[in-house]
Amino acid sequence: TREAVEHLDDILTVPGIDAIYVGPADLSISLGLEPSGNPDESVLDEALATIVEGCRRHGITPGIHASGALAAKRREQGFRMITVASDALAMRAGFAAELAAADAAAGEPKSSELY
Repeated sequence: TREAVEHLDDILTVPGIDAIYVGPADLSISLGLEPSGNPDESVLDEALATIVEGCRRHGITPGIHASGALAAKRREQGFRMITVASDALAMRAGFAAELAAADAAAGEPKSSELY
């Protein structure tokens, strides 16, 4: 959140912390932005740069969720722990692939729903 960025040094000096994880949608919302698809990410990128720099100063691994090409951008920004899919998204993609294979084998049109 915006408040976490403002108190970053306090957070990063808590004994036992080895890494932090940024929820980019949550951070965006707290900064007054849309949770994703912001045409101008400069406000978000500035907050992320502050987080990465704070982590470097304190020897903490910065982590974030990002998928696709955005994962490469976040790595370039200095994030070292990047999740590219949640369990729910990975399961949905797997189920959708299985459903498409079943539809194809049955010679039926592709289903638009999982069930």
